[in-house]
This record gives sequence, structure tokens and C-alpha cells, in this order.
Amino acid sequence: MNAAEFVEHLHPFDTLPHSELNQILNSIEQKEVISGTRILEQGGAISQYLHIILQGSVKLQRDDKTLQVLEEGEFFGFLSILSQDAPTADVIANENVSLLLVPETVFRTLVNKNGFAEFFLRSLSDRLQRLLVFDSPLADDSLVSPVKSLLARSLVSAAPHTTVHEIAQLMQEAGVSCIIIQSEPPGIITDRDLRNRVLAEGRSGETAVSEVMTRPVKSVPSDTPLYRALVFL
Repeated sequence: MNAAEFVEHLHPFDTLPHSELNQILNSIEQKEVISGTRILEQGGAISQYLHIILQGSVKLQRDDKTLQVLEEGEFFGFLSILSQDAPTADVIANENVSLLLVPETVFRTLVNKNGFAEFFLRSLSDRLQRLLVFDSPLADDSLVSPVKSLLARSLVSAAPHTTVHEIAQLMQEAGVSCIIIQSEPPGIITDRDLRNRVLAEGRSGETAVSEVMTRPVKSVPSDTPLYRALVFL
């Protein structure tokens, strides 16, 4: 079975329409890795790819302890991508391995689809539970913490008629990258929105924020574990 056929039959890729699947297949790279090679490094660079094991196996290792062995058809690298943080374990080729690499941008597009989000949420949950069972100090505590534990400042908000120029000034003064808009339902404006929907489209600084905000705001309960929120977003 070649790489394309392998992915076509691999869940959750097997749920995609053929046209979309073909686009993804065109973006995937195949990489051969020699046994013993460290593919991802604990505390190292953020993963740039969702790694799919086409053939062979890898071991997840932390502080010289093997946490788990992943085999053909399994994935790694998604935890680092979703958290935008360094890998929490070394990933080492257990033997000569063939990998399929899905670029981060493509993976993020896929995870916005319900089927993919649910699949990787379960995978992420299972991976974290394995770490907790194996040796609780090895688990990444930040990922199982509730999202409310990340709140370090009061909410910054503005009225819908506020201009985008005033919004930019407010972001700068408050040292934030997003502002909640007091509309019904509530909206949100981010610094990325200002770049993509205002500057890139040549809009005036006097444009009302209600014209470029995103609404409704995606939200989760305050006690939601961070790893669930990452997949949801």
C-alpha cells in the first residue's frame, strides 16, 4: 500500500471528501528516519508537523524513561502544535521508520472540523492519561489545569461603535491582543483581525469595530482543562 492509499484508509482522514483529501495528500511529505534518531526533542523546538507513522515504530521518552511506543497508523507532534509549546517528551525512532508529515497549517485547518477535533481531543486525553498513570510528575500539569488558572488580568471590553483606531490604542495601552465587544451576542476583535480585516483591506481607522469583529465568541466553562480548550479553539 502506498502513502496515498494508507492515508485514504486512515481514520479520521477517511471521513474527508475526495477533493479535500487530494489537496491534503499533495501537502504531505514522506520522510525516512534511521533507528535511534531523535525526531522531536523534549523541551526543544515546537513541532512543525503532525507526524503519521507509515511503517515502523517510535518511543516517547522522558528523562530516559520510555512512556509509550507508537506504531503504524499512530500520530505524534499534535500536542506541541496545539499548545504551541515545546514537546513534553523525546520522540525517538525505535527502528527504521517511514513518516508522513502533515504541515502545521494544514493540520490546524483539519482540526477545525468536528470529526478531527473530536478524534484528536480523545487522542490528547488518552496520551495525557497515560502520562498520569505512568508517573504523575511526568504529566504536563499546565495542560490539565483549568483555563481559569491562566487568567492574569481583568477583561478588556469596548462598545460596538468604538472605532478600530480606538481599539488599537486600547490594545496598546492595556497590553492585550484581543478585546471583547459588548454586543448581543458578545463579539471579539484581535490584533490579527486589525491586520487582516482593516489594514489589508484598506479600511479607514474610523471604521466601527462592529463591522470587523467576530461574533459570537467561542467559549468554554472556566473549569475546562486546557487541553480540551486547545482542541476546541
